[in-house]
Parts: sequence; structure tokens; C-alpha cells
Amino acid sequence: MTFLRVIPREHSTAPHGEYNSQVSAPMYVTYMPAKEKGFFSNSVAPIAIEQAGVGLLETYICKKCGAVEWYCVDVEKIPVHPHLMSEEIDYAKRGEGPYR
Repeated sequence: MTFLRVIPREHSTAPHGEYNSQVSAPMYVTYMPAKEKGFFSNSVAPIAIEQAGVGLLETYICKKCGAVEWYCVDVEKIPVHPHLMSEEIDYAKRGEGPYR
């Protein structure tokens, strides 16, 4: 009954052309893109992961057997939108059996 709680991290290179610089940030379920207004069109700006992230992930790892369980800390804040590749599915409303 002893667990390790770990916030998974993702790794990438630094934005804005910083040569060979590494970035590490907590892992999130999705990100809210920021738009930059350009002269001719709008574009998606590079994101600051910890500012744009929604749905912080955390894991619990059993110290005896190594089993891992993932949880989302702030699931109520996750927006539902096709561009974010998220949708709400309510199996209770569909009248189907239990979801497994």
C-alpha cells in the first residue's frame, strides 16, 4: 500500500530558435492554442506549455508491483472541441450496458 505520486513530464526543444536548448514541462491532456494576428492572416503562436496546458496529468505507481494509474487533476477545466480532439461521451444516456 505504498505508492509514488509522479507528475509526468514532456520534453522538447526551446521555442524561438534557441539553438539546442531543452525544455521540460508537466504533461497535460490538451493545450489551448494562442493565435497571433498577422498582417495577412492569423496563425497559431508557439505555446508556453505550463500556461496553455489544461488537464494536468499525474500518476500513482505501486512500489511493490510497479502498476501505474493515471489521473487528471482538473478534468472539469478541459474544453470539449473538435480542434482539441476532445469530446464528451455519456454512456449512461445512451442506455447501453456498463462501459469497460
